[in-house]
Amino acid sequence: MQLMDRTREFSGGKLAVLVNNAGNFERVVPAEMNDESWDRAMLLNATVPYRLSVGLANELRAAHGCMIAVACVSALRPWRNYVAYSVSKAALVHLVRGLATAFAPDVRVNAVAPGSVLVPEGYREDQLDRLRRRIPLDRFGDAWDVARAVRFLAANDYITGQVLAVDGGQSIG
Repeated sequence: MQLMDRTREFSGGKLAVLVNNAGNFERVVPAEMNDESWDRAMLLNATVPYRLSVGLANELRAAHGCMIAVACVSALRPWRNYVAYSVSKAALVHLVRGLATAFAPDVRVNAVAPGSVLVPEGYREDQLDRLRRRIPLDRFGDAWDVARAVRFLAANDYITGQVLAVDGGQSIG
């Protein structure tokens, strides 16, 4: 995989932090879901992070580093028109928990699970208001909210196998 080779070259063989952040967020009504939409979600959201994590495990071990995946709160409570996406993020969460056990004690593996940070395109203002009102902190998150959570997990060397919801409290009710 070309990305692994470039990462090894860049890190000089000692990779301190691997953030699996790529993903697809494709809205597919369940009645229209097909193998292609399923495969796209699973490949980018679960398979690629698996391959990168396992493929770069030795470099992470050498640095006593950590892997942080960007999952989604939909991994815990699937979203109706994002079934393939939600399932692929649930697979990513289980990958995190499995690798946390497999890579310990040399590598910590965690995830952040954003909620309403990137809202779907095409939402009307009334839909956005309704969605925002379900968030206890009464606002949508932004990329900095997620980045700060990633930084927290990278810095804390006594956390592994955890999923940190970054959702303004939406997942509590």
